[in-house]
Amino acid sequence: MLPSMLNPRRHRRRCLVAVLLTGVSVWSLRGPARGQDPGELYAKAQAAQQAGDLRAAAVHYEQLVRLLPDLAEARVNLGSIYYQMREDAKAEAALNEAIRLNPQLGAAPYFFLGVIASRNREHEQASRRLEMAEKLDPSNRFVSYYLGEAYFATRRYGAAAERFRKAVAEQDFRLDAYYYLSKTYGALSGQALERLRAAHPRSHFLELARGHYHEGRKNWGEAAEAYRNVLDRQPAAAGILKRLQWVDRRAAEEGVAGAPPPLPDGERLMLSLLYSPPSDREIDTMLAESGKRLLAHAGPGGSAEALYRQAEEYQIASYLTSRWIGRNDPDSYRGRQLRAQLHEARGEMDYAVREYRAALRLKPDLQNVHFAIGSMLWSRSRLEEARPELEAELRINPSHPEARYVLADILQIEGRTDEAKRHLLEALRLAPDLFEARLAIERIYFAEGQFAKALEQMRIAASLSPADPTPHYRMSMIHRRLGSPEEARKELETFQRLQGR
Repeated sequence: MLPSMLNPRRHRRRCLVAVLLTGVSVWSLRGPARGQDPGELYAKAQAAQQAGDLRAAAVHYEQLVRLLPDLAEARVNLGSIYYQMREDAKAEAALNEAIRLNPQLGAAPYFFLGVIASRNREHEQASRRLEMAEKLDPSNRFVSYYLGEAYFATRRYGAAAERFRKAVAEQDFRLDAYYYLSKTYGALSGQALERLRAAHPRSHFLELARGHYHEGRKNWGEAAEAYRNVLDRQPAAAGILKRLQWVDRRAAEEGVAGAPPPLPDGERLMLSLLYSPPSDREIDTMLAESGKRLLAHAGPGGSAEALYRQAEEYQIASYLTSRWIGRNDPDSYRGRQLRAQLHEARGEMDYAVREYRAALRLKPDLQNVHFAIGSMLWSRSRLEEARPELEAELRINPSHPEARYVLADILQIEGRTDEAKRHLLEALRLAPDLFEARLAIERIYFAEGQFAKALEQMRIAASLSPADPTPHYRMSMIHRRLGSPEEARKELETFQRLQGR
């Protein structure tokens, strides 16, 4: 178990994580060398750590490790100090050696190794390490939270939600855990709809979900089209004719269409919460009820209706968890971030940027926020404003492949090809499946006349996105330059077939 003396607030604020020498009495720390007292070294290290002098603490623990090289617990302490100093290679060496010396140390070394891997975007390795920590200490909510983050990063949303639900019981993780729960439930809803689309592409439930989505965003024309499709496929669908008529009036008359018609009895829909939001007093009760329904709807879901209901339940849970933040801490960095994301989804860039910047004032090292601002500006061709945001993101998190890709695109437009190439290669090292970065690096290789390297990139891109025609068009051009007209012809035919010509 991670030590009971761990201070969660200090951990969240400064990442100062002290690991006690579990089971080792200070008085039993007797080294072979004269003039050096292991107990005194340990006491000095602890005092320096408590004072925030990590460098001095590391020196004392290094001395202790040299004095007692087989004392695994001292190496865990040393590894935790290196972790706090962000000297990850040293931390990993100390922690791995501690495990080698004593595999029964408990969860602590696996926890630190998992968090180090996670912040270096080695999420699969992070998951394995944190799973071992969880196995050794299943009640620890610190482990649950970080394992949830690792699962979220690897799109294992069901497992992530389970860990975040557990982590909300820890006060200092509650805000972040609810934020991630909201994002995780939204992703699970999307996955249920993808399964519905794949298994039942002609189902009226698919069109019903599309209609509700567009109605909720006031896209009246798209909502009306979806509801007409519902009636074509299921003429007896309850309440849809009245809903279509109302949406048609909204499309034609905007604010004079009257109140929306009631939803069918017994329907629990995200749409109903948008029209009639719960009061602050109702949120906790509704969250508890939502959790019970989620358990009832858990599983792959076979029928079209089951998948539709599952998607709705996850949407409701996502909404309620975000409302929990809005009620309990609306001006927190997570509250600001959620509002910014809502504005961004609506295309309200100025409002989104304002809320993102407010979040950064509260937490300057918050990841992905500078990237969100920069990518919005980039998408609107405001490149000079976008570049410093992306550079700021990379100062916070150098292991952000998407930020490197977008920055590379700007640098390439500015004619700074060598810098762009460096960022693209690093982006692909971090995220080999980043399709857009493959296309971008190919253009550089092609311009440099490195056609073999360009071809390799397009072959990988084609394997990543088999339905995309672009890699095949690029390969046809590359084969022409390589003097392979037959290969060029085949790739061009594939390009035209995928385009539907």
